[in-house]
Amino acid sequence: MANATLLLPAFCPLRAPRRSRRTDWSAIQESGTDGGYRRRAGTSRMADRALFGRQWPRRRVRCDAGRSTAGLCTGCTGLCGGLPVKPFFQQETLTLSTLSPVHLGCDEHYQPTEYVMEDGNLYALGQRALLAALSPEQLASACGADSLVALRSLLYRQRMQLMPHARHVVACSPALQRHYEQVVDKAAQVESRGRRVQNNLEIQRTAFNPHSQQPIIPGSGVKGAIRTALLDAINAGAALSPPAEKYREVRMPRSRELQQQLLDYERVESDPLRHLKVSDGVSECANDLPRCRVHYAVNRKRKPAKQESRANRGPENLLESLAAGLDNAFSLDWQLSSQGLPGADTLEQLAKVCNRFHLPLLRTELDNLAILGIADSGWLTGLRQLLSEELATALKHGRALLLRLGRYNGADSKTLNGVRHIKIMGGKGEKPTFQPAPKTYWLAADAKTQTTGLLPFGWVLLRRPGCQLPATDAFLKRLAAPLQQLAEQESVRKQQRDAALARQAEERAERAQREAEERAEAQARSAALAAMSEQQRSIHTLQERREAGEGRGQGPGCELANDLRGLMQQAIAGWSPADRQALASAAREIYRHLGIDVKKNKKAKAALKELAGD
Repeated sequence: MANATLLLPAFCPLRAPRRSRRTDWSAIQESGTDGGYRRRAGTSRMADRALFGRQWPRRRVRCDAGRSTAGLCTGCTGLCGGLPVKPFFQQETLTLSTLSPVHLGCDEHYQPTEYVMEDGNLYALGQRALLAALSPEQLASACGADSLVALRSLLYRQRMQLMPHARHVVACSPALQRHYEQVVDKAAQVESRGRRVQNNLEIQRTAFNPHSQQPIIPGSGVKGAIRTALLDAINAGAALSPPAEKYREVRMPRSRELQQQLLDYERVESDPLRHLKVSDGVSECANDLPRCRVHYAVNRKRKPAKQESRANRGPENLLESLAAGLDNAFSLDWQLSSQGLPGADTLEQLAKVCNRFHLPLLRTELDNLAILGIADSGWLTGLRQLLSEELATALKHGRALLLRLGRYNGADSKTLNGVRHIKIMGGKGEKPTFQPAPKTYWLAADAKTQTTGLLPFGWVLLRRPGCQLPATDAFLKRLAAPLQQLAEQESVRKQQRDAALARQAEERAERAQREAEERAEAQARSAALAAMSEQQRSIHTLQERREAGEGRGQGPGCELANDLRGLMQQAIAGWSPADRQALASAAREIYRHLGIDVKKNKKAKAALKELAGD
C-alpha cells in the first residue's frame, strides 16, 4: 500500500483509480462514461489482488449521489458503504452597509498643506496638483520663516485653480469650512513666552487604499468585533475570579489570560480564531455617491448636568469617516474551516453569536440617546422601527450580522459583560477610577457646539448571500440623500478638471510650437550671420539695436547715434562700395528712428553724402 495514491476528482467525491506497484505506475483502472471506474484494458485481476489482497468487485452499485461506482465513495452513503465527508471550509461573501458614521483609524492625516475647502467640500491635493496649478514662483514665495502659514494661505488664495486637480473630494459641514477660513492663514495663539503655535487643522483619515484613495474595511477590524462577541458568548456574563480590581496595574496581561482561558489555548499558534479568515472589504458602490464625510467627534456626558454647560461636553476631534447610509457599499469574504469555533460550528451560528452581543448594545444606546434628546430624531425613529420588524427577523435567524467597528464607539462594545472594567480618567490631580460602564458618548457632529442631530459611531450591517431587506434599503437611501448633492458637485468638478487638463495640454502644445519656431528663427539668424562678412555683421548689429527700440527719439547725442557715426567713418576709410551703400541705407532708417531730420541736420546729410561717394 505504500505506493497507492488516492486523489479526489473535482466532479464527485470518489476515490481515484487504483494503481499497480509497477515502476511505470500505470493505472489498473480507467474512468467510465458514467463517472465510475472499470478495469483498464490489458490488466489482470491478479494485479488487483496483488495490490489490495482481493479482487475488484464485478457488480456495480449506485451511491446516494446517483453515480455508478465500483468501489467506496468517500463522499456518499448507501450501498457503496461510503461515509459523508465534512466540507473543508465554509466561505461566503458578505455585503456591508453603514447604519452610522464609521471611523477606522490608520494613523494617517489630511495635513492643512494638503487640502483646501470650498462649497462644503474638502479637496484633497497631492504634489502633482500643486505643480500643475501653481507656478514655481508662487511656490517659492511661500518659503520663509512662517512657511507653513504662508503655504496654507497660498493654497487658500489659489483654491479655485487647485480644486479641479484634487485627487478626491470629501464632504464637510459649513461650520467646519467657516472655522477653516478663519484660521487657515493665522497662528492659533501666541503663548506667554512669545512662542507661536500653529492652528491644528489636521484631520484623521479613515482606512483607505493608497493607490485609489478609496476607503476600505480592514478585515482585522471585522474579525476583532466577531472575536469580542464570541468571547462574550463563552464567558456568559461570568465575573472574573479573582476580582478585576486586583489587576488594575496589569490590565492587558489579564485580558490575554482571560482570552486564553475562555478559548482554551496557550500560544497564539493554537488560537481557535485562526480557523476564521476575514478579508478586507472593498468598495462595491454601483453609483457615484461619495463614501466619506468629515465630522467632529464630540464627547457628551451619558448623564448630563441639570443645566446645559461646558460640563456636559468633553474634547472634540476632527476626523474622516464613512458616511451613514452607504447601502451594500463594501463586499468582503469570510471563511470558517471545518474545525469550527467554540460555540459556533457554522457561519450561521457565528452570525447569531455576533447579534446576541451587539443587538442589546444598540438597543440600550438608542434608548439612552432618546432620553438625552441629542441624537438625530429621524435616524433614531427609523432604526428603532427596523429593529422591531424587518431587521429583527434577519438578525434572529442569522441572515445578517450587526457589528460595531472602528474607533469612538465606546469601551462597552470592546469589553465583555460581567468582566467590564473601564478606566475613567479623573480631573487634574485626581486618580482614575474603574467603572463597569463608560461615562460619555463619542458622537458625530457637524459643529463643535452642536447639541442635537448627533449620530453614534461604528454601527454596520453585514448581509449574508440571499438576504433581502427592502425596508432597510429605503432607510439607508434616506440617510444617504445629502450625499447626492456632493455627487453632482463631484461630477461638475471632474468635468472642470478634464477641461483644465485639456486647456493646459493645448497651451503646452502652443508653447512648444512657439519655442520650436523661435529656435528655427534663431538657427536661421545664426546661419545668416555666419555667412556675412565682418562689415555686414556690423551693419546687422546696428539694425537689431534699432529694432529693439534703443535710442528711439533721443537725437544725435545717444549711444546708438555715436556708434553709427563711428561705423560710417570706418566705412568711408576702407569699405567696398556695396557695403558702404548698405550702411547708407541702414543709416537713413536709424536717423528716422532717432528723430533726426537728414535734410535739416547738416552733419548727418554730409556724412551720408560722403558715404555714398558723391
